[in-house]
Amino acid sequence: MANEQNLRPQSMRSKSEQREIARKGGIASGEARREKKRLSEIYAEALAKEYDIVIEPAVRVNGKVVRKEKRTKLQGQALFDHIVGRILSRCDSTTVQLLKNIGDLTEGQRYSHEINQLHINEDDEAIQEILKKYGITRP
Repeated sequence: MANEQNLRPQSMRSKSEQREIARKGGIASGEARREKKRLSEIYAEALAKEYDIVIEPAVRVNGKVVRKEKRTKLQGQALFDHIVGRILSRCDSTTVQLLKNIGDLTEGQRYSHEINQLHINEDDEAIQEILKKYGITRP
């Protein structure tokens, strides 16, 4: 059961109690702002660097390379888009966690989500099974 003393509205508390509660809230708010700023700086620094990314891994058949890996250097928005795209294409618990974190971070903010196109590889066996299960056929 909740402590009834903690459930009293601010208007029913003494001025000194109100001041103490407001002071604690201000301290906690400042700590949260500083933490958010530190994380933003870490993210900005990471996105400013250039990374050598494997776009397509090498394909080997019987130990022989039949297709070389494709690599590119990415940074900033292109790096972010590549990483988020790879996570979203996995369609597993990592995808769900990423979407939950984005939702948590943007809650209460004026943030617009826009999807222009959704690309699905319809030749993938798993996708074909899902489409078949729900009776979706190609026109």
